[in-house]
Formats: sequence, structure tokens, C-alpha cells
Amino acid sequence: MAESLEIVEHYAGHRGAVYCLVGRPGGGGFVSCGGDGWVAEWVLGRADGRLLAELGGAGVSAAWLDGGAVLAVGTLEGRLHFIRPGKADATKVYDLGGKASVFALYFDGKHLWSGDGLGRLCQWSADGQLLDSRSITAGHAIRCIIGRGENHLLIACSDSCIYFHEKSSGESGPQWQAHKPSVFTLALHNDSGSLWSGGRDALIRQWNLEPESPVEEACIQAHWFTVNDIKFHPGQRIFASASRDKRIRMWSVEGALLQSIDPMTHGGHINSVNSLLWSEDGAFLLSAGDDRSIRQWAVKS
Repeated sequence: MAESLEIVEHYAGHRGAVYCLVGRPGGGGFVSCGGDGWVAEWVLGRADGRLLAELGGAGVSAAWLDGGAVLAVGTLEGRLHFIRPGKADATKVYDLGGKASVFALYFDGKHLWSGDGLGRLCQWSADGQLLDSRSITAGHAIRCIIGRGENHLLIACSDSCIYFHEKSSGESGPQWQAHKPSVFTLALHNDSGSLWSGGRDALIRQWNLEPESPVEEACIQAHWFTVNDIKFHPGQRIFASASRDKRIRMWSVEGALLQSIDPMTHGGHINSVNSLLWSEDGAFLLSAGDDRSIRQWAVKS
């Protein structure tokens, strides 16, 4: 089992906090979005990136569509951009409203799903056409969307609850309280099918989804402040968590702490860590934070 992370590269260039990382389809690179409105593309191991787009607002979520031909990016100001890299004149922009920050994007292979600060779940075609919009919560932000199977979404919201959404019927529910006052991130462990969640209470919880009502199987006092992201390793029984407390921590799926990368040690971030991304082969973990930087960590066994 992998036991530690070691820094091997530092990517700098953003002029504001980096909020989101997504892998480039096919591997070998990734894209970052930040508070400076820049969308940048990077090649693993090369410290210099290239600018893909300028949003005119803070980019807080992103997802690749159509096999990497289109990049959807959501902004804090409530806009959703459909960007075709290298074809600036083909970009589509939808304004969902200034309070409708697009915190969550998820592409299921056919449709894009967006969640915003007003609690709306929107369904989009791969070419950027709005297909459906419905309210999931009464004005509470949707913070994260992930898929479960072919027909279900799991949605984390700032009303402290996690929601099931059935794509075919458009119905939402059941829901259950997970973190007070807000659920920030969700991750499914593919081998066991268990759901892991993190929130503003600094906890990570494990849920068994097989019963009619989800059952909490574990609760970890994981961080000092909000858990911003959880990502499972693509091949090993480990996961990483990122927090507003400036720390990255690596865990076994049994909940044992394997490593804590603290601020000012091991080359860690000096401000909030916002987003994590494993390379497709699992050899590296990428992290992004409020210190305007991205770090690449090698997995050491």
C-alpha cells in the first residue's frame, strides 16, 4: 500500500486562488480554474502552462464533455461557459444569475449536470443546450454532484443534506442529514460502493447506501476546518482529503491516517487547499489552493 506523498513539481502562474482541477482526457495533463478568471492547461512535469480562456470571473467548477472536445466551466458570478479549446469564437456562455454561483458540474457521458448557489439542478446537452431545470433545495447551494450507476445522482447541499436524484424521472429523494451546516464534497469508493462525504464540520463520514435509508458506517475527525475535497486513488485502497485548514491528508479506506501534509512542511500549501486530482495511472496526486499554486505529489510505497 502507498504510505506517503512527496512533492515533485510546483505549478505557478495563476494570479488568484486556484479552485478547481480536472484531468485532460487521455491523461498526461490537467486544467486549472481560478479566482483570476483564467482557465489554464498544463502538461504533467512541465512547470509552464498555457492559457485556454479568460472567463471574466472566478472559475469554481469544470468538466470535460464530448471526449475532451468541450470544456464546461462554472463561475462564482453565475455563468456557465462551454469552451472549445483553440476555437474562441465557438464558446457559449449562459448567465444563470449573479447569486447562482455554479459550484458543481458533472458529466455522465451523455448530459452535463450543473448545481448552483440557488439550489437549482440543470441538465444540459453535450453541445450546450439547456434541457431541464429544477429546484433541489429551498435556496441552499448545491456544492457537489456525482453519479451512482446509470440512473442516479448524489447531490451535496448547503442545507446539511445529501440528496438522491433519479435522472429518468427527474424526481429527487430521499435525502438525509450528513454534515452541519453544509456538505461540501462527495466521493464513491468503487470497490465497496460506499459513499464518503466531507463538510464544514471538518468531518469525513462513510455511508452504506444499500439499505433503504443510508447508514453511517464511520465518522472521522479529519481536519480542523471545512473538508473541501475527497478523492479516491484509482487503483489502491487509499484516498486523499483537502481542507481549509491548509492540510492534505491521506487515508486508508479503513479510515486510518497514513500521512498529513501540513502548511510549511513537506512543501505543503500555505493557505486553504481547494481541489485534488489523481493522475489516471495513480502515480501522482495534484492539489490546488488559495496560495495561487498547484502542487504535484508522487506516491511513495
